[in-house]
Parts: sequence; C-alpha cells; structure tokens
Amino acid sequence: DTNYDSLHTLNYYWSGLDEASGSRKIQSVCSPYHGNSGMATFGGLLELLGGCDTNYDLSLDGAALWLSGISTASLEQTNFYVTEYKSGFLASCNALVNLVPSTPNDGVAETKYSVL
Repeated sequence: DTNYDSLHTLNYYWSGLDEASGSRKIQSVCSPYHGNSGMATFGGLLELLGGCDTNYDLSLDGAALWLSGISTASLEQTNFYVTEYKSGFLASCNALVNLVPSTPNDGVAETKYSVL
C-alpha cells in the first residue's frame, strides 16, 4: 500500500516529502492503518478463499505494532479519507471474505480501522 509506504518514509527517512510545502504532505484513501479483521480472523485461510493475500502487518496486532512507531508529527501531516461500497453480497473483492469485516467498509478496508 503506497499510503503506508509514504507515511513510513516520512516518519523514518529523509526524502522529497520533507521538502514539500503545506501542513498535509500525504493524501491517503482507504488504508487500514489499524489493521483488517479479515487478516486477524482468517490469517492464511484468506489465500485459499482467493482475492486477498495474507500479510501480518495488516492484521490488528501487526498494524498496532507498526503504528506504534509512527510519530504524532508524521500522523499530523497525513490527510486520510475512507470510502464505502454499496451494500450487497457480491459488492466486494470476494463475497466470502466480506463476511468477516465489520460495516461500514469498502470491501477490504473497514472504516473504523482506516481512521488515523
């Protein structure tokens, strides 16, 4: 996710982001900064369901560990936005995977885990 990459880079490294003007240097859409319950619930089973790969950093525990190292200053330089899909069984990337996330969500990222 490039939003994670940008925030990680801003927090830990010097880059062109440091030279950007304005108070909000990063625009972020639908990034589950606090994790994804599907990753926490199913782990490796998600690969078998298709459409989504496992990633510890996107689990609730993995995201909390990563986010604990991000400074308040870096968070304050990030504009974040969330989106939501139209409800319905076949509206997400994988209907079986969509049985796990809480609503509202965008089919992958749950709104409550996307807010900084």
